[in-house]
Amino acid sequence: MSNLFKEMNLSPYIETVKNLDKDLYSQIGKFSNLAKQLEETNKIFQKQEKKRKPYYDQIFLEYKKTGWVMGSAFDYEIIINKKLDIDSLNEQLVGYYSNNHFQETFSELKEISDFLKINKSKGFQTQLDMITKVLSSDIELFPVIMPTLMAILSYIFDLSQGQINSNEHINYAQINKLLKNNENKRDDYTYMFHLNKIAVLTCLLKLFSGNDFDAGPDKSSYTRHSVQHGRYNPDRFTKEDLIKLIVLISGICLHSEN
Repeated sequence: MSNLFKEMNLSPYIETVKNLDKDLYSQIGKFSNLAKQLEETNKIFQKQEKKRKPYYDQIFLEYKKTGWVMGSAFDYEIIINKKLDIDSLNEQLVGYYSNNHFQETFSELKEISDFLKINKSKGFQTQLDMITKVLSSDIELFPVIMPTLMAILSYIFDLSQGQINSNEHINYAQINKLLKNNENKRDDYTYMFHLNKIAVLTCLLKLFSGNDFDAGPDKSSYTRHSVQHGRYNPDRFTKEDLIKLIVLISGICLHSEN
């Protein structure tokens, strides 16, 4: 080995290694500065988030009262930049999802379809894409697809809870337990997304609440049970019901991994 090293000129390799070391230390220095910048940016962001908290609390309280959540396709900057008026929130969101031939509603449907595709739920994805085609051809046909959307909601919720291949299924008691477990839990969410998750669970709790079938189809409450069991007159469905249901399903997709 000693003869071999004597015969080889190692100086080019040594210089290359030295240069690599210099480059490496230089890059580490850059990363170090970048890390400091990111840390400072995060501090500024958290400070701004803290200032926004009272507004978030007010907005999401109204969200829960009016049955809204943030869907996966929603432009979160609208809330961050305080562009929603609490006193007319319901009207604003109905307008947001109805404008331009329900463009934003179809954006939420696309998000749900993508979620089903990622989770290899081909049959349910095909069914949802058919719903999109029906609504695209004539939005007035929406009462026909409301029960099917309820079934897709149940499937996606059970999928998100890892119980799709078991006898467990979405029900009032399970949602209530999840709501209590998450009310004071922050995880890695920003405060806004924490509040949205609570809004999603609150809306689900109401949707899966008890029955008042004895009131008859013309007066029964709007719940998953009254719709699925034929105890809710389809003439009572509104486009607002349609939009809120689609956005709620999209909201479940948004929080599915948490």
